[in-house]
Amino acid sequence: SNVAAQTADPLFRSSTTTISNTGTPGATASSAATAAFFDLPDMSTPYTPAGLAAGLLTSPGSASPFTGNDLLPLGQAFNVTSALAITTLSNEYSTDPTLTATTDWNFSMPTRRYSVNYKYGTSAATGTRIFSPVAAANGGVGTQFFHAAGSGVGNVTVSGDRLCVTATSQAFYDREEGNRVSGAVFSPGSVATFTFCGETSVTTFGSGASVLGASNGSSTTSAFVNGWGRVNIGGIGLPILGNSFIKLNNPQVSAGVSGTYGISSVHRFSK
Repeated sequence: SNVAAQTADPLFRSSTTTISNTGTPGATASSAATAAFFDLPDMSTPYTPAGLAAGLLTSPGSASPFTGNDLLPLGQAFNVTSALAITTLSNEYSTDPTLTATTDWNFSMPTRRYSVNYKYGTSAATGTRIFSPVAAANGGVGTQFFHAAGSGVGNVTVSGDRLCVTATSQAFYDREEGNRVSGAVFSPGSVATFTFCGETSVTTFGSGASVLGASNGSSTTSAFVNGWGRVNIGGIGLPILGNSFIKLNNPQVSAGVSGTYGISSVHRFSK
């Protein structure tokens, strides 16, 4: 009965079906799921109710259905998401055909569900996004990490049964300091910008099989065969973690010997 004081997950709360980038909620909806004891605590559960969100208790939007202790999980969600939020990420990749090189980048957003979650319908086509207005740092109406504003960083769209957000741009660099801001081709679809679909997603560089065996990821033919890329997220950032996974094969290590190699590196980032 008091689950709204324990979690920011909109599936368990009386949630908003839309929310603007400035935190103004739209129409409210009843909770989409009933929380069980094993659902809590989560990363938005307040552990220090007195003063946890001293500056975050003002309702984020005059139409907000949340009051009092119901706002504490929103403050916790803001604090954790802020700690993870980044505005750029970069890493290396290789698609060298002489080494049968393939690269996967994976992206995870572990706190996205406390701002927006997917409410399943009778089919993928009838599912919808539902939001919790995570409070802003100044305690009032403020910029949201995830929203339904229709444009800008953090705008959430629905693709099949997944929620997607799109980066603002990217740049690719080769091994001789050359760079291009265009030239990438992503599939499926024709969007030439990194899109993060689902709480965890994978993008494969090159035409080879996914290093991680991802069956529901995307692929890109980058501007260079080998090099590194920078993804610009912008705004107040998004809570993205991840790694690059490179698989290479040398068929001529020595006479009659071939070698398979793997390289993993954490995404570098700026805040």
